[in-house]
Amino acid sequence: MFLNELREEISQGDIFDGIETPQTARPSAGPFPLLLLTNDCDIDRVGEFAFLLAVRVVPYARIDPGTVGNIRNGTVTKAMPLEGHPRFGEHFIDFREVHRIPRDAVVSANADGRRVASMTDDARLQVIGWFHEHLARRQEPRRPGERAPVVVPTEAPVPRATDDIDMTPA
Repeated sequence: MFLNELREEISQGDIFDGIETPQTARPSAGPFPLLLLTNDCDIDRVGEFAFLLAVRVVPYARIDPGTVGNIRNGTVTKAMPLEGHPRFGEHFIDFREVHRIPRDAVVSANADGRRVASMTDDARLQVIGWFHEHLARRQEPRRPGERAPVVVPTEAPVPRATDDIDMTPA
């Protein structure tokens, strides 16, 4: 899931420590590492994108122990489990909050040595797949102004292997 060394350049799937995020409605128990969601080609377009997208990486220790098994089993669409990493242990990606981070803050964190991990190419594809599944989860119809309850699938979770997906243009 993680490379042994950091990628040469800042890349999608890099995890940063100590980058401030805007205050959200959900109170946090302190700063969280952030995983960069922005695609590499957009990261490289310095003049066009002043902000990059990132999601929180949360330690299992900060959530209800009963939820940990569900995240690890892949039955929670808002969270993707991460393998343990020597620098930050066992965490999961929390897709409920996507943050716009100033590019300068990311570049500064990298220069200060706060880029702590880089993901493999397969893991980066897995993150985007889980994020898509979270955003595209099925919901029951609702009236305007009402919140739609999420439909919980009754069957086993769908495997998230990307090896058998043909990504070549038709």
